[in-house]
Amino acid sequence: MKKLNVLMLITLFGLTIGSCSSDDSTNIDGPTTDPVNPTEQIAEEKYKEAAIGVWNWTKQVYLDKDEKVIKTDDFASTTACGLDTWNIEEEYLQIKFNYKNEYGECDANTVKAKYNIDAKNFFMLWPTEDTFVPRGYFIQSFTNKSITLREHGAYTAEDVEYFNYPEGTVYVELILEQ
Repeated sequence: MKKLNVLMLITLFGLTIGSCSSDDSTNIDGPTTDPVNPTEQIAEEKYKEAAIGVWNWTKQVYLDKDEKVIKTDDFASTTACGLDTWNIEEEYLQIKFNYKNEYGECDANTVKAKYNIDAKNFFMLWPTEDTFVPRGYFIQSFTNKSITLREHGAYTAEDVEYFNYPEGTVYVELILEQ
């Protein structure tokens, strides 16, 4: 009887060890893959799909004619009413601008625009009072966690003065993060 108990114990032990084997991690639909690097670049053909979601507008970078950084506005550390957000949906983009109103209270405006992503370009039709103004950006970088957009075209000295950008600004980049 003791031999039978020992034999059953050995069999049970063997089954227990066997149930913990490495083949449990095998995916029946195919091999498993390593987790995606959170800063992995997105392929251009996946930009439209990967853009869908809510992105925080965290920085604005001002560049000179040689594409050297003049100044970076870090909104994450300077905004009192929360970061502006870009909610990118299938066909529309909603940008929520947070600001302090005349009473010193936080308020927000939302603008809804049609958009399209074509290769390395992000285009939108920005609504004005009576029409839509096309705006375009080059996609400089696109990862799982951030998108860097550079506005199409160069700013003139008059534009820089009008928008109150730092002197010498020629290009402006927006950085969106999830």
